[in-house]
Amino acid sequence: MTAHVFDESDPKSCTKNVFRVRCGPPSNVDLNRHSRQLDIQASWRKEENKYIALYSVRYKDLKSQSWKEVGFKTFSTTINKTPNYGISHGRIVSHLSNRVPETNGIYAKPPVQSKDSNRCSLGNLNSSLSYVVQIQCVANNKCTQCPWSKNFTVPPELTDKPVIEMVEDFPQTKGSRLVIIKWKFAASELAEGYSVTVGKASGEDPIEAFNTSRTLLRLALSHSAYHLTITAFNKAGNSPAAQRTIPPLDDKEATELPPQC
Repeated sequence: MTAHVFDESDPKSCTKNVFRVRCGPPSNVDLNRHSRQLDIQASWRKEENKYIALYSVRYKDLKSQSWKEVGFKTFSTTINKTPNYGISHGRIVSHLSNRVPETNGIYAKPPVQSKDSNRCSLGNLNSSLSYVVQIQCVANNKCTQCPWSKNFTVPPELTDKPVIEMVEDFPQTKGSRLVIIKWKFAASELAEGYSVTVGKASGEDPIEAFNTSRTLLRLALSHSAYHLTITAFNKAGNSPAAQRTIPPLDDKEATELPPQC
């Protein structure tokens, strides 16, 4: 919200000042979990982004009723009371508190504050728990009101790597083979899918990368050696990677045809 203030004290002249009173919640938020840490990147709309130097974060585990708010916040509005704006000789005056009250009027510790206008990290989290996060810009003389964002739900961290159970190849026509790959993932209920990367061990192109929801793949490859990488992923990030080198196939051994599937 933008306030337009006019000074008409001098009838021969009229001056106008524009003040941005309220900056909205972030328009884009990226969340990534790793090593019991949550990395947050937030950005605002272009017309607001230039006014926002820092932002604050509060969080709680999904089953908790109370927010965890630690850190330091230098300039913030109260929750229960709208700031008192007074107009005096063409100036807008904002009476703001630098303490952060809870909704019941009891002052709580302020939320975590970002490192800059984009990045913030939360540490020492429980990898097995889901969390809820809210974000607000830190108020200043350009954005004097900063509401909390909607809830962002962060699923548990994926700490286990997939286990590759089988890699078998079957010769096809000259110079090609069918490779069947099977793996399992202990926390499969937490995974939204799997990222697979396959590339020649020599490093030459092409390197194939794709996502799949299955744990069984059939790939058509040449007889060269390949590097295989598999990671599980969800909205919070990726698991550690399972890696396997698929050895080259000697043309003299390429006599066996694969079963019909």
